[in-house]
Amino acid sequence: EQLLASLPKDSLRVSIFGSVELQSSDSPALCQAIGRRLASVSPRVALFTGANAAVHELVVAGFCEADRNLSSSVFHFKPTSMASCSFPIGTVIEAGHSLEERRQLLAQSCHIAISVEGGPGTADEMRRAIAAGRLLVPVGRNGGASAGMFSVPVSRTPPPGIDAATWALLFNSSVPIDD
Repeated sequence: EQLLASLPKDSLRVSIFGSVELQSSDSPALCQAIGRRLASVSPRVALFTGANAAVHELVVAGFCEADRNLSSSVFHFKPTSMASCSFPIGTVIEAGHSLEERRQLLAQSCHIAISVEGGPGTADEMRRAIAAGRLLVPVGRNGGASAGMFSVPVSRTPPPGIDAATWALLFNSSVPIDD
């Protein structure tokens, strides 16, 4: 509760889930494009990460690329059991004692969660976001949990307000990455 009270209230809160180590060669460009797109969204976005993954660092880099002042809108959720967070951009905040507690806080603190690639930890975050009733945007084009591995119930049916053709792009790796 104390963590939730300390987070921005007037922003769209977006959690980023994804691989610690990237598997697809176009994932770095994809993550940076996601960050740039989020930076252009209004109202202001508060970006949350789990403080330990390549996906997190690359999305944040894209987010702050055009405006370093956006770094004040980046929060890395670090459990107390984790030694440190070496990300150079954003604010590190303690979130739970274990990775499991951090995953729960990361999933329930956002309005929207975006996942790229991902292993079992990402799969757990995705399931928690779904259970918390959060909108999950699985960028499944590069595989992993975001494409449904690890028995994640990834929906290929778009949520209300998003057309099917646009949602299908999340899973189509032949479409060029475009800002």
